[in-house]
Amino acid sequence: MNSSDLKKQWIRTALEEGNQGVKVILDTTKVGPPEQSGLPQDIYRVFEKGIPLDLMPHMPLKLDYDSDPDAMLLDLSIGTMVGRCRIPWKSIAVLGIGIAGVGWAHDTAEEAKIIAPRPGLKLV
Repeated sequence: MNSSDLKKQWIRTALEEGNQGVKVILDTTKVGPPEQSGLPQDIYRVFEKGIPLDLMPHMPLKLDYDSDPDAMLLDLSIGTMVGRCRIPWKSIAVLGIGIAGVGWAHDTAEEAKIIAPRPGLKLV
């Protein structure tokens, strides 16, 4: 089993079977450009050392682990916007588990204000 398979299995188990939130840090050099990833351009600038994502089991992520063997597809909410994203397994640099309310150093109001909505996203 390779590292991508382990990440996929771990995330699926934590979210779907364990009902636990998953925190990941994406390596910005491996996630691909915004046109491929679906992530807003601003998020690359704000989090140039690693893009933090919180995946919560109670959120409607519409996770697809299997359509693309190299990535997971999911709906991400950024601010008040939701967009379909492609996250390559190789870009997941750090995995953590937690429940809602667990904060990381990156969780600041200032950083959240910098990320602007992007065209093509719809309001939740």
